Amino acid sequence: MKKQAIWGQIFCTAAEVKAAFCDFVARYNADSRMEQLDYLIPLDYRNRHLRPESLAA
Repeated sequence: MKKQAIWGQIFCTAAEVKAAFCDFVARYNADSRMEQLDYLIPLDYRNRHLRPESLAA
């Protein structure tokens, strides 16, 4: 994560670090296919395996 999200960047505030981290997480969840998830991106895996009754809670 360090190399992909913040390595080589200079931040002036903690808010900038947080924004860079949040951007990384959003990109990772939308674009990174994972072998452990049957080569799905995390968002697709969650959508396939989220049971409808857990949405009502």
